[in-house]
Amino acid sequence: MNDDFRVPLIIRGQIIDDGDVLYGGRRGGVSFRAPDLAKYVADLPLRTPSAMADLYSLRFEEILDFLVALGERLDIGRNRHLQQAFRLSCLTSGLSESILRRHFQHMGATFDRGEMRRMMERSCGVDYLEGWVDQGPSIFPGLSARTRAFGARAVHVIAGNAPIVSILTVIRNALTRSDAIIKLPSNDPLTAAAIVRTMAEMAPEHPLSRHISVAYWKGGDELVEPVIYDPRGIEKIVAWGGFDSVKHITRYLQPGIDLITQDPKLSGTIIGREAFADDATMKQVARRLALDIGAQNQEGCVSGVSAHGTD
Repeated sequence: MNDDFRVPLIIRGQIIDDGDVLYGGRRGGVSFRAPDLAKYVADLPLRTPSAMADLYSLRFEEILDFLVALGERLDIGRNRHLQQAFRLSCLTSGLSESILRRHFQHMGATFDRGEMRRMMERSCGVDYLEGWVDQGPSIFPGLSARTRAFGARAVHVIAGNAPIVSILTVIRNALTRSDAIIKLPSNDPLTAAAIVRTMAEMAPEHPLSRHISVAYWKGGDELVEPVIYDPRGIEKIVAWGGFDSVKHITRYLQPGIDLITQDPKLSGTIIGREAFADDATMKQVARRLALDIGAQNQEGCVSGVSAHGTD
């Protein structure tokens, strides 16, 4: 039994690392220690929505500046928190060490300024994040409409099957000016914690650091979840994972809380007769098919299911 891993509790820039409770992981008997969240749970939810005003003092370009600077600090060769996260992931993840190493080595590159801007343009449009956007003439004479995207107080129940889930959660929370409580997964409890801890050490008083928290608790904890899943403190639950995980969360849904699910998906590849036209084409298709089926060792949600046919 390996119990030398410590998972911190990070509440709005404050790092708590007392490791009171020993938790068992999912694979190979690996365990880790984390604070007893029942002692601190009342401090996690943001009870006053107006406390998010400091996020709106930031321009979108300033948010990008912060994230780019964060990405520069996510170098596994120098960041001891990422080194520990990688070491634990190698023991608990379904991904191979070589795939995990590539993920961790390229983590900082994910915080590319241009790609983060494109991410937001694709999803809602940067103009809507920056201010009120005129929607044009109204069907009612003399009236006009303007729309703006506002952040939310949210709990993110993230999956641990690939490090990218933690990365995207941190990036999206910042770009949308939201307030996040990240529930760490037992098969990867350190990756998101490593990123957020780096944020806290980089700029503990920055609005983006003060509007993200990470915590581990065992799902179903009656001393923790009724306090967190309360519409006075959160508005949305973003849940990754399978049926059991999402079903468990639904017991806390009530007016004032929306559930956004990132369910597992199945994809299909149809191979037409053109693929068998000649040897060169068949080899090219076979390589593409192998990548489609085998991406991420079948652990990531990008993995495919193939349907073969000659018609």
